[in-house]
Amino acid sequence: MGISCTKGDLGESKVMANLLQHNFKVAIPYGSDWRFDLIAFRRNKFIRIQVKYARTIDGCIPVRCSKRGTSSYRYLPKMFDYLAVYNPDTDNVYYLPSRMLKGGRERIHLRLDPSRNNQEKNILWAWEFSHIKIRN
Repeated sequence: MGISCTKGDLGESKVMANLLQHNFKVAIPYGSDWRFDLIAFRRNKFIRIQVKYARTIDGCIPVRCSKRGTSSYRYLPKMFDYLAVYNPDTDNVYYLPSRMLKGGRERIHLRLDPSRNNQEKNILWAWEFSHIKIRN
């Protein structure tokens, strides 16, 4: 098993544990050709979740919004409901709503620390994405 598979498995395990801690039921789709990794269920709603493992670089978590491998593609909002990002440096999971992927974004940067140039506009603070927000 390669390092990227190990990281992916660790990310999925951490996301599952986090969901269970927040009273979700969790299911794993059978097979490897799904456009999402997990299914969460709570309050009579199914939520499709794509999992990413991403390390911190300069106070920021850069999240690649694509899949690489035998079939490479960019993620689109209709493929899943949330992009769950496990960051091993903080040991936290961040849940990005799929609508943030409109326009085929290549990367999303979640900030842990203030930027060096003190930019405050258009900052995505990681802590703002620490829970799934279920709409009724």
